[in-house]
Formats: sequence, C-alpha cells, structure tokens
Amino acid sequence: MPTLARAATSLLSLLLLAVPSSALAAPSRPPSDPLVEALSTAGLSEDRLGFAPEGDWLRYPDPRQIPYVNRMFSDLFAHPDRIDDALRLMAQASRDFLSPAYRAVSDDGLFRAAYFTGWDLRLSGHRDYTAALDEKAPTGPGAEDPLVFAVERLYRDLDLPFDLVRLDKPADFPRRREDARAAAAKLDPELRAIVAQAVLDLADALRWHRIAFTRVDGKDMIAVSKLRDLGATQFDGMEYHPECDRVARDLDERALNTSSRKVVAAGERLVKSLQKWVAGTKADLAAQRLDLLTPAGRIVVAGSGNNTHEASDTLLLVDLGGDDLYREGIGGSTLTQPVTLVVDLAGNDRYVAEDERVNAQGSGILGTGVLIDAAGDDEYRAYGSSQGYGLFGTGLLADLAGNDRYELTVEGQGAAEFGVGLLFDLAGSDAYRIVSGGQGFGGVGNGIGTLVDLEGNDSYFAEPDSAKAYRPDDHSQLRVNYSYAQGAAAGRRGDLEDGHSWAGGVGTLIDLNGNDTYRSGNWSIGSGYWYGIGWLYDASGDDLYSASVFSLASGAHFCIGALIDELGNDRYEGYGDSHTGMAFGHDFTIALLYDGGGNDTYRYGADGFGYAINMSLALFVDAGGDDTYVLDRGKEGFGITNFNVTDLAPNVTRNYLAWPVEVGLFLDAGGKDRYLERDPATGQETPSVARKDGARILRPASPLRDADGRYAGIFFDRAGASPGPIDWFRNRWSAMPPPAP
Repeated sequence: MPTLARAATSLLSLLLLAVPSSALAAPSRPPSDPLVEALSTAGLSEDRLGFAPEGDWLRYPDPRQIPYVNRMFSDLFAHPDRIDDALRLMAQASRDFLSPAYRAVSDDGLFRAAYFTGWDLRLSGHRDYTAALDEKAPTGPGAEDPLVFAVERLYRDLDLPFDLVRLDKPADFPRRREDARAAAAKLDPELRAIVAQAVLDLADALRWHRIAFTRVDGKDMIAVSKLRDLGATQFDGMEYHPECDRVARDLDERALNTSSRKVVAAGERLVKSLQKWVAGTKADLAAQRLDLLTPAGRIVVAGSGNNTHEASDTLLLVDLGGDDLYREGIGGSTLTQPVTLVVDLAGNDRYVAEDERVNAQGSGILGTGVLIDAAGDDEYRAYGSSQGYGLFGTGLLADLAGNDRYELTVEGQGAAEFGVGLLFDLAGSDAYRIVSGGQGFGGVGNGIGTLVDLEGNDSYFAEPDSAKAYRPDDHSQLRVNYSYAQGAAAGRRGDLEDGHSWAGGVGTLIDLNGNDTYRSGNWSIGSGYWYGIGWLYDASGDDLYSASVFSLASGAHFCIGALIDELGNDRYEGYGDSHTGMAFGHDFTIALLYDGGGNDTYRYGADGFGYAINMSLALFVDAGGDDTYVLDRGKEGFGITNFNVTDLAPNVTRNYLAWPVEVGLFLDAGGKDRYLERDPATGQETPSVARKDGARILRPASPLRDADGRYAGIFFDRAGASPGPIDWFRNRWSAMPPPAP
C-alpha cells in the first residue's frame, strides 16, 4: 500500500506539472481579507493582476526573444502574488543554512545558501545535495605524502611530468617531487593532510573549468577579462560587447557551475577542518609555513603571525591567524588563475585592492574566486569587481564573524553580470559603502547578485550625491546618482540603439535581524529595469530607508521591483527631489512594497505610494500599525494610474495596452493613521483633506472606469484594527530543523 500511495502522489505531481501556470487558479482568499476587499471596490479580483505578453503584441519587447531572461521572470510577471513567496524562500534558505545551529553540525551551509541565492536562480540542473568532492589521497604503508600526491595531481591534469627525466635518467634539476616533499615536511602532518584534501578538491574544480571553456575563443576570453564597470554603459545600450554574446553561446555553463560549486564546498570543508585541527593541536601555529609554486597556481600556508599577502597567482591561500594585510588581487580569479580559494581563520584583517583593473576579495571573472574570513573585525576595501562579484563565473566573499567594514567604488558586494556574485556576512554589526552597482545587484546577462547579512545593526550606503561621486541621473537634474544598489537589477535596453537587448538578472539584499539603515540615490532599494528583478527583504528591526527616484520598490520597462519589511517601526524617506518611487511602476513594471506591521513613517515628494503608469502594477501595502504618510502638497500619489480615455482604443504604437489591467493600489490595513501634505517651500506639514483614516477613493471615477474597467487607482484605508492577516503576504515556508549532531 505505501508503494501505491507513493505512485499516486508521483502521478498527481506529474499532472500538476503538466498544467500550464496560466491555467492554475488564483488562490482563494476570504472576502474579509483586506487586499481582496480593496480590489473588490474597483470590481477587480486577484487573477486579473499581472502580465503575460503575447506574440501579437507588436512593438512590445518579447521576452521569448530577449536573451538571458531569468527563469523566474515570466512566472512572477504573470503571478505577482508569488513575488513575496520567492523572495521569502531565498530569505528562509539563508536563515536555515547560514545559521549557527546548522553550521555547527554541517559543513555545507555556505554551499547550500549559495545554491538557493545564486546558482539555481541563474541556471537549473544541479541540486543542493553535494558538490561531489570524492577524491582522497592514498594512505597506508608506502603511500606518498598526501600533499605531494595532490600536487602531482595538478601536474598530471595539465599533462606535465612531475618526475622529470634527462637522458633516460631522473633529472638532477628540477626535482619537483623532492622539492614538494621538502616543502610539505615543514607543515604539521595533520595540517598537511587537510591542505592536501583542499588541493585535490581544487584540482577537480580546475578540471571542470577546463571543460567549461573548451569551445570558447581565447580572444573573446581576453576581451571579457578586461571588462570593468560594465553596468555603467549598458542600461541604455550605449556600448555593445559582442564578445559577451559569443562567450555565453560557447560556454558550457553547467560545467562552470560544477567547478564553482566545488570551490565553495572545498572552502567550507577546509574551514571546518582547520578549526577542528587548531582546537586540538599542540603544533606551533606560528611556525606553520608553506609557499609552493605549481602550474595550477601557488599553494600558500601562513602561520598565526601578522602577515602580508600580495601574490595574486594563488590557487590556495591559508592563513592561520593574526592581523593580516592582503593586497591587490587576493581572492580574485583571472585568465591565468581561473580558480582561487583564500581562507583566513582569525584576526582583524585588512583587504586592500585599490587598482581599478584588479578584481579581488571573492571575485570570479571567467572562473571562481572565493574568500572566507572566519573571525575578526575586518576591513575590505577595493575599487571594483570585488567583494562578491561574478562575470562568467562565481565570486563569493563569506565573512563568518565580527563587526566588518566593506568599501567599494563600483560593482561588487554581491553583484554580477553573466554570472553569480555573493556576499554572506554571518555575524556582527557591519557597514557597507559603495558608489554604484552592488549590495545585491543583478546586472546584464541574467547576473545574480546577492548580499545576505544574518544579524546586527547594519548600515548600507550607496553614495547618492553626484557632487561627491559623479554618476548622475538626468531624472534628478544630474544631482543624484544612479545607485543600482540594495536589491536592484538592470538589463541592457537595446531598442534605442542596436537592438541587442540583454535582460537584467536578479539583485537581492536580505537582512535577517537588527535595526538597519539603507541610504542610496536612484534605482535602488528594490528597483528593476529592463527584465531585471530587484528586491530587498528585511526580517525585523526598526529600519530607515532613504532613496530617491525609481527606488523603494519601483522600476521602469518590463521589470519587477519589490521591498518587503516584515516587522518594526520603520521610516521611509525620499532623498532630495524624490518622485516616481515608493511603489511606482512605469511601462509594464510590477512594483510591490509591503510593510508587515509597526508604527511606520513614510515621507516622499511626488508620484508614489502605489502609482502605476503606462500599464504597470504598483502595490503599496501596510499591514497595520499607527502610521504617518507625508506627500508634497499638490502632488499625486496614493493609489493612482495615468488613465487616459485615449487608452481605451490605443493607437498602433501602443497596441499592447489593449489587453492587460493597470492597477495603482494603496492599502493600509489597520491602525490610526495620519495623512499629511508638506509645503516644499517651508517644510510645514498639514492634514490632507481627501486622504484620511477610513477613506476609500477610486480613480478614475465612474462613468470613465465603467467604460473599460482595466484601469484602477485604489486608495483604501481600513480604520481600526485589521480584521486579520493579508493572505497574499502570508509566509508559506517553515524553518528546516538542523541536522542531528
């Protein structure tokens, strides 16, 4: 009978999978659900929301013909009620696998978190069971030293002899085996075995890297390796790099992912093995030292003193402790060093890479770069393409403990183009600073950029003032910068120039605890552009969000921007001349801002609070609490669309407006709320006449709304206590129990 039950369950699963997503019914919500009630005032139901573009929508950039569209995009675009589910799933996976409880008894927490927040978002095929690191060094009588065996493996894999022969006799020089034995002998035997295992793991990763790039032209690889700050020229298609299209076409990305998975898993296993060895050894940690050059890169072990590391040709670098200095390209892969792993066990360390051409500190360009710092209050400083950055590869920076500082100019701190870039910080109150392109940025070519911070009162800053760092946006009279940060994603808009459009990726910032501060300029804090998904999730704490245009759950041109804050008394503020933000959508954008409760304050200039234009869906939802809302006097917002009677019969250039539904929704589900209007000249705030606690406003009003019914601006404030949870935003995921010790 159990076998029959399993068979029936499997058959049911197959039948469900066979049903197109568009055919699945929208979930049934109770009529008392505040969101259901708000939509019903305009005669709408949830199943009318979302967009499913068709091939006969001429002039619409068809996602089926836009390269690199993310695997989630079309489903979330058609079913916006799943946006918060997908983001919460990433957050739950981060909480489960990066938690101290899980990592105390498992050595795959980083690996599994990287899977759910990185690799699987970009390319399906692998699962999160294992990285398949299978090879072990032989043991027993007569076996070669494990580290020497591992080094020999590196030579063999490159078809190079380890034991040189001259005139039919062993060569007098070089004596590779003897030199390796002599170098290995300086390490404690247990440490030697641990390092040997890591080298074997990296040898396996290198093998898969070679498979991945077998068909890729070397000239294209050289051209890609020189690219820096790619996002600065791509958003409006100002520059085209055909080498990226060719590398993407010829690359075996599953083999590349296999390589990257092995490097991350090897690094995590190495950290756990080293920590266990340090806790039990009587060896002199300061005396442990190795510097062995191999054709696959340098193998370095440094003792527990205060060391300086500068060599960028390292396959493996292990530092056992001390307050260390790492300079330039440490932890960044290059054409000649496609795999690199750096592990620092302890100490208050400094990582410095100020050269504009250098990628470092967990950067994977055409390969994999992983940096794991296990303890200490650390400082990371670099110019760009660093601190968790990927370009046709994976970059991971994992800091496991301490109050840390991260400083970067452009592109990193969890950012990627055509790859995966991850930054995981597991403890402490941390400060992140950048100018543009990071802190969870998904760039062109389906780049997956994710920053996860597990705990602490953290500060996220992307320089908004163009007078201090010049990346100005004309949406703000060149006074405010393009930030592309803090959960942002942007593609290449090719329709204006050469027709080569590239979808943006997924940019994610997840903060799971603490009273946090988020400050940035334009295109940030849950912002999307051109088939990008940009979203930010904050689980708890009294937080501050400050940003300007196309920010705070907003976007433009076929994208998704979302901001979810679960708990706390939060402040949301517009920076500078703030407009077109705070749940604002333009041109087939889904903008979603959800605050789960608390006494919150929202201040914004204009065109926000659930404002949809040019066929978008903009949802602003506050689930409860005594809230204060402030908008500049005379400005629009609070549940509105740009409905025009001409859209009832659009002209040929806007033919695709004939079918979808546009909704701008403002919903406050409970509490005693205040609505104020601010005088921009004096700053004086006075109560709004129209917007008030308990008010219901529909725009356009009848009979215009009745003439078509596809445009709805909804202001819905439920006075008093909320009747219950909003089912759309119910958390559907349970925590995974940690494995038994």
